[in-house]
Amino acid sequence: MAKSDQTLMQMACGVLQGPLRPWVYFGLALGLIFTVIFFYSGWRFLGAESVNAHFHWAVALLLSALFVAMLKMWFWLQMMQNSIIRALKK
Repeated sequence: MAKSDQTLMQMACGVLQGPLRPWVYFGLALGLIFTVIFFYSGWRFLGAESVNAHFHWAVALLLSALFVAMLKMWFWLQMMQNSIIRALKK
């Protein structure tokens, strides 16, 4: 590994120190909230007795999982963008 290469942890911390820092923290908070919603919906889905309740909690489960996945992809794209900018500055 070259001297200027960064580890994954350094790249993740670099996103938290970039110009979009407030948005990244907001995204992390939303990710945490929707992860809690994901687990709660899964728990309620398993305990539901009617088909309507199953459908409701399944939709909430899928939507929260998709939202968390999209936030993770955005975070990884920010890390990639920082890496590209750093390579262009060399």
